[in-house]
Amino acid sequence: MRKLPILVLLVVALFGPGIPAGQAKSPDRKDVFKKIAKAWKKGEVKKITALLPRELKVKLALYGVKSKMYRREQAKVLIEKYFKAIDTKEFKSDEKTPRGASARFKHTYKVKPNRREETHVTFITLEREENRWVIVEILED
Repeated sequence: MRKLPILVLLVVALFGPGIPAGQAKSPDRKDVFKKIAKAWKKGEVKKITALLPRELKVKLALYGVKSKMYRREQAKVLIEKYFKAIDTKEFKSDEKTPRGASARFKHTYKVKPNRREETHVTFITLEREENRWVIVEILED
């Protein structure tokens, strides 16, 4: 009878308790910021909007977007509209390591109608929703 508990302890010691089904390890927030920056540079709107919260509202203040809180579906439409209006030239973190749940990026883009180039600082804030990081704020100076 004692062999079974010893065997269980040995398996747990060797392989760890494991992650319960459906609870994959959530990426580190720094990795999420890297993923956002990469998608932003390429204009991959779907990858960015996939990080919007299911329940929480998102605060947006971007070129052509009124600064206020939006529900997920509204935010998706406005972010898509924003990316159609600009052509990103550069989007890079201006900090070596994002601190806390916010990161600051230098964003240079051309506004499509007249092709005028602008450089802004874009602040992105993440928050935990269930077991994942989500974007709750995108503010452009």
